[in-house]
Amino acid sequence: MTTEEFFKNLLNSLELKDHERDSISNKHTILRESLKEQLEVEDDFLTGSYNRNTMIRPKNSEEKFDVDFFLAFSKDDYGESKLPELLK
Repeated sequence: MTTEEFFKNLLNSLELKDHERDSISNKHTILRESLKEQLEVEDDFLTGSYNRNTMIRPKNSEEKFDVDFFLAFSKDDYGESKLPELLK
């Protein structure tokens, strides 16, 4: 096996397949929309490797994908005393 073939195989083993990318997209969209329906959210956005298109496939099929996103809450809606209650 040449060095080029090795790296092509390595890249192929790490890159997300289209069906994996679609599944991840659907799941994080459903979760974020559900949270926005239940909570007063000022803003939400993706971050991390998924957002930068650098996400790699987990080492084995038992591991799950990791998608990072932020939810921003307004102090006007929740105040500092209510925000910790959201974590319960």
